[in-house]
Amino acid sequence: MSEEKRFYLDGFIFNLKRRPLALICLIIVTGIFIYVHVFYKLPETVLYEEGEYITLTGYVTDKQIKDDKLLIYMKKAFCESGSISVICYFSYDGNDGTMPETGSYISVSGKAGAFKEASNPGEFDLRKYYKSLGYDMPVYKCKLNGKSAEYSRYREYLFNLKQNLIRISLVCFGETDGTIINAMLFGDKASLDADVKDLYQSSGIAHILAISGLHISIIGMAIFTILRKLRIPLLICIPVSVFIIISYAYMIGPGVSVFRAVFMFIMMLLAKPLHRTYDSLTALSIAALILTVSNPLVLCNAGFYMSFMAVIGIRIFSSVLSSDYEFMHPWIGKLINSFLSCLSVSLFTFPLIAFYYYEFPPYSVLINILIIPLMSVLIILAIITMVSAFIFYPFAKIPGYVCHIILMIYENVCNISLNLPFSRIITGHPHFIKLCIYYLACITLICISLYLAYHREDDILEKYGFHRFLLKFSFGKRLGIILTLLVLFIPVHFGIDITMIDVGQGDGLCIRYGNAAFMIDGGSSSNDMMTDYVLEPYLEYNGISEISYWMVSHPDADHYSGLLDILNDYKKYNFKIRNIALPGSATIKEDAKDIIDTASSLGINILYLSRGDTLKFKDLTFDVINPPAGYLCEDKNEYSMVLYMQYGNIRGLLTGDATMESEKLYTEYAFNNNINLSNLTFLKVAHHGSDTSSMESTINLHNPRIALISCAAHNSYGHPKQVVIDRLKNTGAGILLTPELGAITLKLYHDNVTVNSYRQ
Repeated sequence: MSEEKRFYLDGFIFNLKRRPLALICLIIVTGIFIYVHVFYKLPETVLYEEGEYITLTGYVTDKQIKDDKLLIYMKKAFCESGSISVICYFSYDGNDGTMPETGSYISVSGKAGAFKEASNPGEFDLRKYYKSLGYDMPVYKCKLNGKSAEYSRYREYLFNLKQNLIRISLVCFGETDGTIINAMLFGDKASLDADVKDLYQSSGIAHILAISGLHISIIGMAIFTILRKLRIPLLICIPVSVFIIISYAYMIGPGVSVFRAVFMFIMMLLAKPLHRTYDSLTALSIAALILTVSNPLVLCNAGFYMSFMAVIGIRIFSSVLSSDYEFMHPWIGKLINSFLSCLSVSLFTFPLIAFYYYEFPPYSVLINILIIPLMSVLIILAIITMVSAFIFYPFAKIPGYVCHIILMIYENVCNISLNLPFSRIITGHPHFIKLCIYYLACITLICISLYLAYHREDDILEKYGFHRFLLKFSFGKRLGIILTLLVLFIPVHFGIDITMIDVGQGDGLCIRYGNAAFMIDGGSSSNDMMTDYVLEPYLEYNGISEISYWMVSHPDADHYSGLLDILNDYKKYNFKIRNIALPGSATIKEDAKDIIDTASSLGINILYLSRGDTLKFKDLTFDVINPPAGYLCEDKNEYSMVLYMQYGNIRGLLTGDATMESEKLYTEYAFNNNINLSNLTFLKVAHHGSDTSSMESTINLHNPRIALISCAAHNSYGHPKQVVIDRLKNTGAGILLTPELGAITLKLYHDNVTVNSYRQ
């Protein structure tokens, strides 16, 4: 073993005491992590009610243009309630003369808003995210009352430079390629095509669209290398490079990964003139400490963990797995090491991807072998293209065309990977304890491998190159990691869960029995993006990739819009639907034509259920008690499918938007067929608690222990009606509403029912 390799292996893991600063930083960050995730709770107090007119004064810390909106960021602005950090939304018509300058002191009036808090498992929590960035609330429909004459000319110049570069990029590369380049170089994702974003995300290369350590390293080292090639002294090269890279960070907006990369880049440059050895682990630890001390809530930000763990994966796993491979052709050795580098990052970030995004693209390891090396070429050529456009536009065409070819390669590679089997594996949301076990197992395997390699190198490995290869790729080590991965992250569910998803003004109920899943409805009239922001994340969070039966109570949009979205873009949504069940009314084929036609074209089986039909899965039974076969009525609500569910001694009723007439029909049918609808365990209250259903006699008959109501907060219909709430209260039922509790889950175990809600 070479002395350099021996020192590295001996020092990186086993002699952490040689890095006291890194160890101290790690201990402090761990303490802050425990405080944030165990003891700290986001304050529940609301400074202003939504829609309340407020006035703020403070400094413009940053600004951003998104379509026809101008976003002004203000940290610690003054208002009647004290100091608050806000994002102000202005209408923007392209007139820069009315725009407040960065660093200016302004007075703003507008309507107070609120960042949406997650109310369902898997849903992105905007409130927590913006809190992690240091912002308390948004202010909409803002009006600028006045601004100071003084401002930061440096920051304003960087903002204007960014806008000019974005426009030049669109001219040089065209609309499609230009928006991708702008996202990669300037962090401008506002105009990025949604299909491109989804393509990159699904293929596992979305990281190239975010400004990260890769971008900073490429640009920073390119600048430093050019300056050194020009024979500029080191003491001038370093401050110039640092100034440019810091300016670039300010221009694109200093996020977590940007700060980490810039800090490590500066530490690396300063090591030489200070006659110190650059240690990436120490620099990484200090960067983490600075971020967490300045804002502890950054430990709730997925980007923080992804950025830092990717670096750790490269530094630890790559150093263990890589080798010189003297017995191979040099290019083969480099290819293997490139694969191992990508594998290292994937192994270390996979649990975090599963934890935050609930799915994993397995081919991303291979794709990144091609993508990452080309990124250096793409970024440098993109910069050359824009610089050439300043000097003489025809010069920009050649590097611009090469950039286009690279982006086409990206697109084709992503499309090919997504057409392969198992291109996206839904992992579900693993428990935090599983992450701890996984990382401890990986660290243990690393330490054992390093120890064996170090102490056996002189005796065995130097003599037998092939044995060295086998040891580096030992079957036991690979098998141990793979088994750990499979055992911990294959989604497994026990028992029965019935979850009323908070879809807003609509209905959506998911029943899981073991690894089988059933959906009843799934739509919303108050949330146009419910499928993307609520339904899809919920299913993926729970590791659901297949729906055995998707039952639609009746074809109103607030009950089936989510299903229709999935059918219309079946490839995008990574779910397989086996059967769709519709009520067997006389007009259903006309009323639900959009569902039937789309599902039929996809080869999905369609069932028409009416009273007397039964769906059975193991010991879980759904008896259809409404509508009668071929039932004809004018109101679609009247023929809502009503399901009587039984599991042991637990009995429930799922009513859709059943009307009073529906109640008369199904109660009469139940009485004549000895179906016991009294003293129910739970009742899904019909029509969101409307007084067009839930007659007093019906509620008294059902006498439910638990009453579930799905509706939107402050909805225009006034749901649920007070008269219905009073009827339920008179029976002693526990009334659970989604606008108050978020998603509500009933966990069934034998004859016991446990109630959980997302917010409480």
